[in-house]
Amino acid sequence: MILFAENPLHCGCEQQELWEWLRDHQKVVGGGGDGVTAGGLRCEQPPELRGQLFLELEPPRFCSVPLVLKLAIQDIQPFSVVVSWQSRNHTGLHGYRVAYHALDGHDTIQGKLLDRSARSVRLGRLSPATRYLVCVLGNSNAKNQQPNSTTTEPLSQLVDSQTSRCTEVRTLEGSEEGASVGEPSTRVPSSLITRRLGLIVGCCLGFLVFVILVAVLSYMKVKKQRQLAKREQPQPTQDYLSYRHFSLQSADPFAAQHATGTTCA
Repeated sequence: MILFAENPLHCGCEQQELWEWLRDHQKVVGGGGDGVTAGGLRCEQPPELRGQLFLELEPPRFCSVPLVLKLAIQDIQPFSVVVSWQSRNHTGLHGYRVAYHALDGHDTIQGKLLDRSARSVRLGRLSPATRYLVCVLGNSNAKNQQPNSTTTEPLSQLVDSQTSRCTEVRTLEGSEEGASVGEPSTRVPSSLITRRLGLIVGCCLGFLVFVILVAVLSYMKVKKQRQLAKREQPQPTQDYLSYRHFSLQSADPFAAQHATGTTCA
């Protein structure tokens, strides 16, 4: 048995993990007399809680800072939304539960279990043009924590509290035929098609540039080989005419005729 008598304590948010541990191990905690509720651990600070038994207090009494500080809805689509949040450091936190249900009807409350490092999640398979209540709840029970699994929550827990925060969101207009099976969001298929189309166009342009480069290099190589082949061929010798040929061809035609006439006479 652990005795906490005469041990002053500053009751604040940093003691919330101790409070949860003591509540889960009441069999080994005692303070004399009637156990955990008498003569046990008492608050010394703040002044408004001085002298009160620590385990008889609820967390909102000694810690006014909520577990989930901010909650926002992003990327609102006809069939899905992205929920993101910020939370304070709490070592006793084992994960989060994101619960949601349609306010326009009587749909079953659905939710997802996430680990303590998660700060956002996409909620899919929603109905278009529908108002939803979305809540993020801190989970301090490690036994019920199975990350990335689904769960159902009672409606009474979907309110703002010390460990939870809620907000409302309305999905965009859309047709049921636009929902996809894998991810019911109209943006996901279009973005996927855009990425694939960009990849195809990029591959085609790269292949075209490669072909042009190979063709240019091949042409330059063939041209260079032809030039080298021409240089290696022997040069043909030129046949020059002698001056005798020119002199014979340039003789006086009148002298030739006179000689011919004399012979005939």
